[in-house]
Amino acid sequence: MKRFSKVLITMLSLLLLFVVPQMAFAISDEEFAADEQYYKDLCFGTISSVNQDTCQSFSKYLDNKVKSQQSSVKDLELEIDDIQANITEYVGQIQAMETEIEAMEAEIVTNEKEVERMEANIQELNLLIEERQAEIDALDESIKERMASMQPSLYINSDISFLFGAKDFSDFLRRSSVMNLVTNFDQEQIGVVTAMREQLKSEQDEVARQQQLLEETIVNTMIQKDLVEVAKSNVEIIVVEYKKQEAELLEKQMAAQGAMQLSQSERNNVSKGLKDLAARLEEERKKAEQSGGDTSNVGTGDGWIFPVNGRFYISAGSWYYPASFGGGIHYGVDMAASMGTPIVSTGPGIVIKSYQGCPSVGYLGSTCGLNNNWGGNQVITVVQMPDGLYALTYAHLTSVAVSDGQIISKGSTLGYMGSSGNSTGSHLHHEVMYLGNYDLTEYLNNVWSGSIHFTPNGAWMTMSWRCEVKGAPCRVNPQHHYGVAVGASY
Repeated sequence: MKRFSKVLITMLSLLLLFVVPQMAFAISDEEFAADEQYYKDLCFGTISSVNQDTCQSFSKYLDNKVKSQQSSVKDLELEIDDIQANITEYVGQIQAMETEIEAMEAEIVTNEKEVERMEANIQELNLLIEERQAEIDALDESIKERMASMQPSLYINSDISFLFGAKDFSDFLRRSSVMNLVTNFDQEQIGVVTAMREQLKSEQDEVARQQQLLEETIVNTMIQKDLVEVAKSNVEIIVVEYKKQEAELLEKQMAAQGAMQLSQSERNNVSKGLKDLAARLEEERKKAEQSGGDTSNVGTGDGWIFPVNGRFYISAGSWYYPASFGGGIHYGVDMAASMGTPIVSTGPGIVIKSYQGCPSVGYLGSTCGLNNNWGGNQVITVVQMPDGLYALTYAHLTSVAVSDGQIISKGSTLGYMGSSGNSTGSHLHHEVMYLGNYDLTEYLNNVWSGSIHFTPNGAWMTMSWRCEVKGAPCRVNPQHHYGVAVGASY
C-alpha cells in the first residue's frame, strides 16, 4: 500500500510538471499588446507546431482587437455625422448671408443712383432760382425807374418818399393804390413780380426738401454699407469655423480608415491585391521582354518634373492652410489651373491605385473619393528615382487616364485636372511620400504592406510622419520638394 502511494505521488508530480507550466505561461492580451510585432513575426506565414497554441491565442487576441476597432470606428462615424450636420448648417447660413449681401448691394446701387438724380435735380432748381431772381431784380429796377420818372408830375415830393418807403411790394401796392399814382400797367407788373416771388419761395422750399431727403438717403446708404461689411465679416467667421471642422473631420476620417485596414478581412484583401499586383508586374515584364526591351525594372527617373503639364499657380501650400482658410492641416500642395489641364507622372513607375467614381465638379464637404477619402477622382503611383522610391497622390481630377498596375513613364498622362470631391475650384491636390532606397520590384514584393497609406501597419501618415522628424516611410513637403511658393505661377 505504501509502495502504491509512492507510485501515485510520483505520477501526480510528473503530471503537474506538464500541466502547471502551461497554466503558468498562458499569455495575456496585455502581453500580446506590449510586443505585437514579435508575435506577428512568429505567427504570420508558416506556423510551427511548437507555436500552435500561442498563435491560436494570438489569433483570438487579434479578433478581439478587430471587434474593438470596429466599435471605435462606429463611434467615430457617429461623431463625424454630428460634425457633418454642423457643416451643413454652416453652409446654409453662408448661402443665406450671401443672398442677403447681394440684396443689400443692389439696394446700395439703387440709392447711389437716386442720390445722383437728386443732385442733378437740385442743380437744375438752383439754376431756375437764379433765373427767377434775375427777372425779379430786372422788374424791380424797371418799376423803380418808372416811378422815378413820374416824380416831376407829382405835386408833393413827400408822397414819392412815402411810396418808396414801403416795406415790401404788397405795402408798396397798398400805398400806390391809395394815392392812385401808379398806372394799370405798373400794377400788372407788380402782380407779376409778386407771383414770381411766390414761385421762387415754392421752388426754394422744394430745394430744401430735396436737400433734406438727399441727406437722409446718404445716411441710409452709409448704414447699409456698414451692414454689408458686418454681414461679410460674419460669413468669413463661419467659413473659418467650417475649415477648422473640415480639417478635424478629414483627420478623423483618415485615422478611422487606417484602423479599419487592420481588420482581418481587409488584411486578406490586401494580400490578394499584392498577389494580383505581382502577377500584373510579371505580365508587363514578359510583354516588354517579348518586344525586346530591358524590363529588369521600370527604369530610374533622371529628375523630377511638375505634375501639371501647363501653366499653373500655387493656391495653397503644404502642412497648413492659411489662416483665411481656417489654418487646418494640409498634407499636400494645391496647384490650380483650368479644368482639363493634363496631369502627368513626375517619374517612371507604376499605378498602385486609380479611382473614378465622382462627378467632375464636387463641393465643400463632399466625401466622394477612394474609400470616401474626400479626394474625388484620383491616382496613386509609386515612382523610381535616383535616391529611392516615392509614392505620389494626384487628387480632385475630372477624369482618370490610367488603370491599376499600369507601368508609366516620366511625363505619362495620368488624368486631367478637375474639381471632384471636397473641392470648390479646379486644382490638383498633390502629396509626396518617401518610401526608402528600394528597387521597385523588391519593394512591392517584399516590403509593401499593401496599404495605400504606405505604412507597415496600414495606418494613416499623420503630421508625426514628416520626413523632417522621422525616416522612411515619411511625408515629404511637396512645396519644398518642387521649390514652389504660394501665390506664384509656374
